[in-house]
Amino acid sequence: MKNIFVTILVLLSITFLNLSSETLVYGNKSRNKIGKLKSSLPHAKFDEKNVVLRFAAISDTHIQWKDAIPTKKLESALNQLNTRANGKLDALLIAGDLTDYGIPDQVAELKRVIDNSKIDLAKTRFIFALGNHEYYNHQLQGALWNGGYLFKDVFGDDVYKGSTKEEIKAGNYHTVVKGYDFIAVYCAQYDGGVKYADSDIAWLKTQLAQAAINHPGKPIFVTSHPNITGTNIGSNEGAYWNGSDLYDVFKEYPQVIYFCGHLHFPEEDERSIWQGDFTTIGIGSTYYCSNHSKDDENGNTFIDIVNGFETADAQKTSQGLYVEVDENSNVKITRLDFTNKEEIKKPWLIPSPKADKSNLLYYTPVREAKTFGNTPPVFPDGASVKEVLKNAGYNQKYVFQFTQAKDKDMVYSYQVSFVDKQSGKIIKTISTLSDFYLHANTDEMDSVLTKTIYRADSVLAPFRLSYKNDYYIKVVAVNCFGKKSKPIFSNVVKGSREKVELIKLPVSSFKKEERIHERKNKITN
Repeated sequence: MKNIFVTILVLLSITFLNLSSETLVYGNKSRNKIGKLKSSLPHAKFDEKNVVLRFAAISDTHIQWKDAIPTKKLESALNQLNTRANGKLDALLIAGDLTDYGIPDQVAELKRVIDNSKIDLAKTRFIFALGNHEYYNHQLQGALWNGGYLFKDVFGDDVYKGSTKEEIKAGNYHTVVKGYDFIAVYCAQYDGGVKYADSDIAWLKTQLAQAAINHPGKPIFVTSHPNITGTNIGSNEGAYWNGSDLYDVFKEYPQVIYFCGHLHFPEEDERSIWQGDFTTIGIGSTYYCSNHSKDDENGNTFIDIVNGFETADAQKTSQGLYVEVDENSNVKITRLDFTNKEEIKKPWLIPSPKADKSNLLYYTPVREAKTFGNTPPVFPDGASVKEVLKNAGYNQKYVFQFTQAKDKDMVYSYQVSFVDKQSGKIIKTISTLSDFYLHANTDEMDSVLTKTIYRADSVLAPFRLSYKNDYYIKVVAVNCFGKKSKPIFSNVVKGSREKVELIKLPVSSFKKEERIHERKNKITN
């Protein structure tokens, strides 16, 4: 009987919206048939004077203990968000990994941070999805897993308002704020592949059907921790990070705007938003950012990656979203750089749901590539590349420097090749990230990048710091959509030929540098 009821609700909601199943939806190639790109779309409008809903959307706060870095970063983020809303945030949404290990003391610290902010949970609805880190205390220490009661026992009536005991235990939540539906659904499995329990999927289908009927023509905001395979950037990183269960549910609801976290990927990348059968948005972390670890063209791991998806400077970042809805249900999403206290690039504008699904044509992979990636990066006149330091001694430290290219959107990475002068053959190509993730806007990126490689003979093999022949360095800039610049070249570098000249430093200096480098590498998920 319950399944029949859910089916009826789904059919009614689709019929009510009068959504044509024949409408071509532009989306990810792995998901949707890619048709001819519509030449022009109506300008997405947003009524700044008639905003009816304001909420913060953040993720991966990873709260630990009082005065730890995650606490300080969250305090700053909440202050900036509340100020932006003039103290009138209607909701605070966190897309999982609120705590680092799911320990009650960490939940208490989260409550302390929110209580000490100017956000009043009696007036601001607190909506959150449980993440994999909430499960760690049970998974690693054997503590009792009690689902949403991990937070209910600490926050009391400030969380899961109106929910049943079963929903709280399951970590699921559906609430309505100013006539707009918010749904948080729990992901039960990460190890072995992202997987949702059948009971949670059934619950989600019921909630979506009810939301579509009760509030037609309005977006439905859904959050869960992992990415949905084949959607926004980061959604193809592997089974631990993304899954397909939610796609099969959301494809019937083009009004869904899905917020996820888990990967900490930076908001500067326009691929953080995706539209196909619905809309997905990957939220950057307030704690630290991660980056896609490999060059998709050549398979190289970016030399900047020191642990998993993290760079040595990952903790210099803190990001999140500020979301507004106007009286016509158009949505404006402002990306925020909490570290630099700036807006990131231009806001995303999502029109209210339309019967012809035209609201889903603004941020498709095809349109984004046409809008942001249709021209290659260009190096400025006088751009150069040069070696700064080559130490073939104890730590094999190699430092090189080059002028950054410019792009219509932003330069994502560089391919750096070491080329034998005599034969013209490439000895080795490495890939390195630009500094885009450290800056809210591309004009703030450093004009010159300096890259340091430790244990260079291993990283650069078969090229070595003692390479005997003359060689030169070639640098090519790559944007987010794979467009490549014309190369720039260094002057010819003389090979070592007969003998390697070492830059002599005291052994203590080498050890000190190694210790500093090792400390930088100790960034954990």
